[in-house]
Amino acid sequence: MNTYIKYKRFENTFDAQKFEVELQTWFDNLIKDGWVIINYEELATSITKVPEGSTTSENVKVVTVIIVAGKTSNQIKNIL
Repeated sequence: MNTYIKYKRFENTFDAQKFEVELQTWFDNLIKDGWVIINYEELATSITKVPEGSTTSENVKVVTVIIVAGKTSNQIKNIL
């Protein structure tokens, strides 16, 4: 079992239509920066957007992802 000496909570919101590609890119960047994903949560919701200069609104489905990631002492030394 790994002992993590640094933890961080990350939160990001994605458009549901592009969710899989954007999520994978986000995860790839976190892993490349030395973070190990420990916990993953996602929440799908709809929000109402009113485009600038418009009087009509539209419902947009978004997915909010919250993760907890950690770094070991070796990973922190490699980044510094």
